[in-house]
Amino acid sequence: MDKVTIRQVSNGYSRVLLYLLFFLLLLFLHIEFYEYAADDAYIHFRVARNLVKKGVPYYNHDEPLKVSTSSGWTVFISLIFAIAAKLGFGDNFPLLVAIFNVLFLTAIIYLYTRILEMILEKDLSVGVRLLFQIPCLAILLPTSLELMETPFAILIAGIGIYRLLCKNVWGLMYLSFAVYLRPEMVIPFVLAIPLALINQRRKLLAVLLPVLVGLLPIVMFDLYYFGTVVPHSVVAKKAVYSFTYLETFISAIFGALPFIKRTYNAIIIYTLGAFPCVVFFCSLVLINLMVVLKRKHNENLWPLFFCFSSLCTIAGYVLGRAFVFNWYRPLYMLPALLSLAIYSFSKVVVTRKIARAGMIMAIIPSIILLAQCFYATIGDRSYSPTFSTGARVKTYQFVAAILNTCYPSAIILTSEIGGTGYAFRGKIYDAVGLASADAVKFHPMKVPEQRESSGIGAIPPEYVKFKNPDIIVSHDLFAKALQASEVIKQYNAFRVPIYLPEDARYSATNSLWGSKYHNIYIKNSLPISEELKLFITFNR
Repeated sequence: MDKVTIRQVSNGYSRVLLYLLFFLLLLFLHIEFYEYAADDAYIHFRVARNLVKKGVPYYNHDEPLKVSTSSGWTVFISLIFAIAAKLGFGDNFPLLVAIFNVLFLTAIIYLYTRILEMILEKDLSVGVRLLFQIPCLAILLPTSLELMETPFAILIAGIGIYRLLCKNVWGLMYLSFAVYLRPEMVIPFVLAIPLALINQRRKLLAVLLPVLVGLLPIVMFDLYYFGTVVPHSVVAKKAVYSFTYLETFISAIFGALPFIKRTYNAIIIYTLGAFPCVVFFCSLVLINLMVVLKRKHNENLWPLFFCFSSLCTIAGYVLGRAFVFNWYRPLYMLPALLSLAIYSFSKVVVTRKIARAGMIMAIIPSIILLAQCFYATIGDRSYSPTFSTGARVKTYQFVAAILNTCYPSAIILTSEIGGTGYAFRGKIYDAVGLASADAVKFHPMKVPEQRESSGIGAIPPEYVKFKNPDIIVSHDLFAKALQASEVIKQYNAFRVPIYLPEDARYSATNSLWGSKYHNIYIKNSLPISEELKLFITFNR
């Protein structure tokens, strides 16, 4: 073997070892923290379970409402649940989803690095690859740990982009399917169509078949079960949340990069939080503006594609005055990161320097975040980015499991339907309206008389009167108006700490969103079970 061949074999082994290391480290983190998943993840899980066991993809099996914004993800995890149930692993379903997210995340790191190398037309060294892969991983890790669908959507879109780079128009099939994994993917999908027409010199009709193959199966699925392709959650969120354009813009931009925990000083928060985000996006906008105005740099269209995908997604959130959840951020941050990574190899010195400044702003907090994640596995679990909100969902599930045992035929009303709905198998009224269409007419609630801010999906007392549920469960934050109303007098009120004992020891304040308690309201006419009494007494 000559020296070139030996070097190629050596590089091949080093790549395999690197991705194997990524996989093992991610598997370790996901096994440690999968129990701290987002509340919304369990909404998908309940819908998937109903599809397998009841034959319908509804949150409540008797209400044909399109709750999920990701029909493709619902179908996918339904297949996982069906196989797991047959093999006797149905109770470990969240863990199985976590393992699949590990596979998706490892594949994303490999695939998007290959996309970067294909666009640059060069093989990158391990060290240079890591400078892209570390922020890529940090941007995606929190939402992956939350067990959300975003990694799967980004992976499918990445396959589509990779196929287009290989001059295969069927890449549009993957991009069109990605729209049904995350609706925001419609932006890169639409932008990719003219790019495919330009780069591959295809006629418009030639791209129609791949698009139809990608879209039609899920469109037919939605129309068959729901009679619409528009998720009801879109309608509900618009009625419940009332943000200004500026509030959404600030949330999307200043929360874009990994947030560093344990920084309470205002100056440190600004320096380590907002400042890198501002530099990152200013670099992105400035470079692409320079390229658009001066096309003589001979830059290809792909970094512009990624930049416009990112900025148009942010613009969509702002124009829709959306609540920017954590799992939305990778959808605009990864393409932004790719755009800057490509420009950081530009032959134009100014372009290259600005791009590298933006990349540095992404790399530094990413390294710190990943270090904190690993420290959380051996030290203080509160350093995990999903700890505080995920620990509350664990309490929701624990309480709901007791209620499911003691009051299986009861009807529960709640403001957060994920963890509660997954552990409680019976009927649930959603006070926010995502899974209960009739709740929407009781929103929006007044600020600050009935809720603390416009970003809170609180429980309307009038809706409680209207539905007359047997049990109400809610965090203090969502029950402000309810606690001050007359209707609550019809219920026996119990309070338990927001965190279970196993998590409370890692919390400095044992509180979340200004409250230390999870509330359980049981109709006066219902007996209080001994198991519930024991749980409440033990946790006081």
